[in-house]
Amino acid sequence: MDDLRTHKNLGNDRQTQIRSIQLNLQHYRTATENMLKNIETAESDLLLIQEIYKYKNRLRETRKRYRIYTAGTGKHRAAIIITNSNIDVILISKLSDEETVVLEIIYEGMSLLAVSMSWT
Repeated sequence: MDDLRTHKNLGNDRQTQIRSIQLNLQHYRTATENMLKNIETAESDLLLIQEIYKYKNRLRETRKRYRIYTAGTGKHRAAIIITNSNIDVILISKLSDEETVVLEIIYEGMSLLAVSMSWT
């Protein structure tokens, strides 16, 4: 799913695009591993993930250049993965927990919220 916003930059109209993908992995190891292997070909700036598979509360085979945001200390059911290093992110911890991750995304003069939620 693409999100396209228009904003003014030094008197010129221009479009800024943030590409996002939303996935519910249903705690399947193979679905999570396939997602991690295919992140680069997906050409997405951020991934909104629900029910990600974790081994000992950690993602396996995660590349260090990606930023993964979760909240809380229990079993995480929601996450947001940022793949674009040019995006600035602030975790809104008062609105985030094990089942909900809320980020403020700042990119090319645009600010928006990204939310990943899992329902039990």
